[in-house]
Amino acid sequence: MKFNIDPGKHYVAEALEKFVNLTPQKIKALGIVSFLYAALFLIEGIGLWMVKRWAEWFSVILTTSLIPVEVYEIIHHRSAIKCVILIANIGVVAYLLHRIRKDPKPQ
Repeated sequence: MKFNIDPGKHYVAEALEKFVNLTPQKIKALGIVSFLYAALFLIEGIGLWMVKRWAEWFSVILTTSLIPVEVYEIIHHRSAIKCVILIANIGVVAYLLHRIRKDPKPQ
């Protein structure tokens, strides 16, 4: 399988170094966190599919929970793309809140 990745590139070398230095405990922790994160999105998706009000609020909470991570990233590694993503995420949260308030009962 070919990925056409040049190992001489700065970002590729950085990523490879981080992966190589992962301890078994960190890999296990990443697996658990990934599983829990996927479970939350599965619950959210099923709730939205079933048109449940709690799922709409769950969606707002999950989307809002990403904002502190984005702010941290902007503070430590500022870039225009990260700022745009943060603004878009805030816009999505505002839109979701507007939709929930506008439609008091799910269909």
